[in-house]
Amino acid sequence: MATEREVQETIARCVSTIVFYQNCEPAASARERMVAEFQIIARSVERWGPEGMDREERFCRTLENEMVARYGPELGARLAGEFHEAFVSSMARGH
Repeated sequence: MATEREVQETIARCVSTIVFYQNCEPAASARERMVAEFQIIARSVERWGPEGMDREERFCRTLENEMVARYGPELGARLAGEFHEAFVSSMARGH
C-alpha cells in the first residue's frame, strides 16, 4: 500500500509531465512520449497494490483537480482525460 507521501509525489510527477508536454511544441511524437511516461507511472502505481487504494478517487481525481486548477475546466479536464486514458489502458493490460 502506498503512503500518502508516495501518492502526492506521484501526482506531482504526473503534473510535471503534463505541464512539460503541454508547454512543448505540439507534435504527435510529444504526445506519444507523454503517453509512454503515463504508462510507466501507471505501472508504478499498480505495484502499490489494491489494499485501501481507490485509484480513481485518490489518484486520478486529485490529478484532475490539479489540472483544472492550473489550466481551467476545458483544457485541464482534457489533459487529465488523456492521462486517465493512458493510465487505465496500462492498468488493464497489466503492464
